Amino acid sequence: YNSRQDVHDEIDRRQGKSVNALRRWIRQPAFSDTGVGIADGAVYTRDLLATIADDATVLITDGHPIVLGTINSRRKNVPTLIIYGSYDVPPVFEEDWTVDPLSGSILEVADIDIPQLEEPILVGLGIYHHKAPLIANILAVKAMLDVMEDIPVNLIYIIEGEGQIGSPGLAGFISRYRDVLGQADGCWMPGMQQIPAGHMLLHQASKGVLFAEIECLAGDKSVQQFISDMDALFEDDT
Repeated sequence: YNSRQDVHDEIDRRQGKSVNALRRWIRQPAFSDTGVGIADGAVYTRDLLATIADDATVLITDGHPIVLGTINSRRKNVPTLIIYGSYDVPPVFEEDWTVDPLSGSILEVADIDIPQLEEPILVGLGIYHHKAPLIANILAVKAMLDVMEDIPVNLIYIIEGEGQIGSPGLAGFISRYRDVLGQADGCWMPGMQQIPAGHMLLHQASKGVLFAEIECLAGDKSVQQFISDMDALFEDDT
């Protein structure tokens, strides 16, 4: 029996290969606002997911394709978890970049104005939302399967191509595949991130999402002064 520590050790041994896998994915564009690269991006994502899910497939929807794949635990009566993510990326605004956003560049500490940064950092379009957290999850599950030959829960992966434009086709997909998705006991969108000091943050759960539209009148105040007043309001514990 191989332990959880064995899995962690294997993940550490694969660090270089894992970083290169992320860099390759960054170089695959998939712009949901224009559709450029979406078809190839969906196929690339399916092939990536197929390294752990034999049934990984690209599903045609009313919008951009969605990649679906499942992995079943060998254990009986275990929970089923949906892993949600997106393979599309936001538009490129050239003025925001000092490197090619699709190159998967690794920048040295001296090249970045972040005082707390102690190690080189990988940058790229869509790296935080949502490619890095998602591929980290896939590669971790791959390590578990290779080392332990099993996972403790059943997994259903939903990776869409409209995450950057409000997911207009997701509701129809859920209705169409409700029989499969209805088996799930929960859903998780990987969103772990590393702060400049090097510590990893992992958001384990969310109680829900609240959408609100707020209209604000600043009167004769400047916009900057109005925002400052609002900040003070929300920071006041009373």
